[in-house]
Amino acid sequence: MQAPVIYPLFSAPVYVQFGLEFNVPDSTLTELEQLPGLGPDCGLSQNIDVLDRPDLANIRKLCEQHLQLYVSNICSYDNDIRITTSWMSRNPPGVDHPPHNHPNSLFSGCLYLKSSPDNKFNLHGQNHFTKHWPFTYNIKTNNIYNSDDWWIPVDTGTLVIFPSNLQHSAGPNQLDETRIVLCFNSFIKGTLGSSGDFAARLKL
Repeated sequence: MQAPVIYPLFSAPVYVQFGLEFNVPDSTLTELEQLPGLGPDCGLSQNIDVLDRPDLANIRKLCEQHLQLYVSNICSYDNDIRITTSWMSRNPPGVDHPPHNHPNSLFSGCLYLKSSPDNKFNLHGQNHFTKHWPFTYNIKTNNIYNSDDWWIPVDTGTLVIFPSNLQHSAGPNQLDETRIVLCFNSFIKGTLGSSGDFAARLKL
């Protein structure tokens, strides 16, 4: 007898690429770490166009290539999706990043420029079973079908791309130095809707 086929219908695909290789000089990393933040205790940079820096041209190209793979190969969309904003997220040792999502964006990404395999990228949601029926189940093993939270190890060179409305967070930084993450948002460029769908067409 053939094994059954399981379809993870209506899912929110999270794209993770481990082990990316890139060249960011230590001097550039230091500059990115020292960019002015939004507040005295906020690790988010004021600059929201970090990928426009000439010394990060190779990083922009890398992020755009993987964003295109995610949109075209995973989501199977033919729309022109472009990076709209990009910024730095910095966390000193032992400091986390609270749960949040990214408004005014379709897909978001986080590229870990300095991290540790012990660091975690956390995703938060509600699985289909507890969302629709508030029962308590005896879970044998946590998996993507029965979990409300999921975490991904994020060492240096890890890129995570995900739908921007997904709640996510970062666990306490396990490094003995600042964790440095380059984040970006994206949106559609062009026209939504078919040529004959005049009432629902939207040009962006």
